[in-house]
Amino acid sequence: MNALIWNARGLGSDQAFRVLLNHPEPDQRRRAWTLLKRLNDMYQFPWVCAGDFNEVLSNDEKLGIVKQKRILIKNFQEALDYCDLSDMGFRGPIYTWSNKRDGSESVQESLDRGVCNLVWKHLFPRAVISNLEYWHSDHRALLIVMFGQNERDKEDIRQLIEQNWFSSSNGDGLQGTISNITQCTKAQKAWNRSNRGNLTIEIENKRNELRMATSQSTSDLFRSNQGSDHTMNKVLDTVQPRISPQRSSLLDRAFIADEVRLAVFAIAPNKAPGIDGLSGFFYQKFWDVVGQRVTADCLRYLNEGCSLEAINHTLVALIPKVKSPVKMVDFRPISLCNLIYKVVAKALVNRLRLVLNEVISDS
Repeated sequence: MNALIWNARGLGSDQAFRVLLNHPEPDQRRRAWTLLKRLNDMYQFPWVCAGDFNEVLSNDEKLGIVKQKRILIKNFQEALDYCDLSDMGFRGPIYTWSNKRDGSESVQESLDRGVCNLVWKHLFPRAVISNLEYWHSDHRALLIVMFGQNERDKEDIRQLIEQNWFSSSNGDGLQGTISNITQCTKAQKAWNRSNRGNLTIEIENKRNELRMATSQSTSDLFRSNQGSDHTMNKVLDTVQPRISPQRSSLLDRAFIADEVRLAVFAIAPNKAPGIDGLSGFFYQKFWDVVGQRVTADCLRYLNEGCSLEAINHTLVALIPKVKSPVKMVDFRPISLCNLIYKVVAKALVNRLRLVLNEVISDS
């Protein structure tokens, strides 16, 4: 069994997060439960324990011919009871482990979970665990989301957003919106530092590590051989018009506010944000606050052709292509755009969908 213990400081009180990988052999699991009890006796503060416990709490959590022995289930439950730890529940598929076999040989179990004590639950009453995909493993990944410790926090954040968004000194137009976004981002960071600890140093350390790892590998990442304008024009001359004047007028009609709102709420809320630091969740959650101004800026670009150069900046993130990446070629880059830029692009895509079947053939 491996145990990673993290004491989180600056959160109002000491807290612990423990990630467990329990031993697959039943005889060894008793040692794991003993260690769990000892950790509980040593540290008296809010804590959550999550990961692969390699055990179920009932046979309802196991799908397969062979049932789990009751004594093993009992030992697991007794350890949790001793530590006053209760299951946090989950969203998503019930089974988190699979032997990847079919038919009568298939076995699936709920081996991965999160448990916490009552004090931690009071601090994060809205925390939720999501069972994600398998991702190169026979175990599903677990995602613990703790946004908003309580109703007081939610109200504080809303007031924070309203105060900074409706600032009268930022002016009109896109530059004013950018100033509002910057102020909201800074205010949220300050709120996080005072309520959940300062992560700036840790983030900067990780950035430095990433810079060192990529400095020798990214010099020619975006270099490519491009054909001349003359060559491109020759190619375009062979393309015949496919859109009728009637359909063209449909594409050319002015965008309206409903199309912008549809684009905003079609964006995945929890995808990684761009340089603005604000995800789709922020705009969807506070649309009643930010919607009017964001809509005006998007329509100004879509209908009047105003430049979005001020927010057309992109972060490049590296996503592993293999289970244990060790070289830069083991990653693929993805672009993280500012959300307003994504909204404009989404609105254009939604409009183009009207004629895609006319310009792209099945072959």
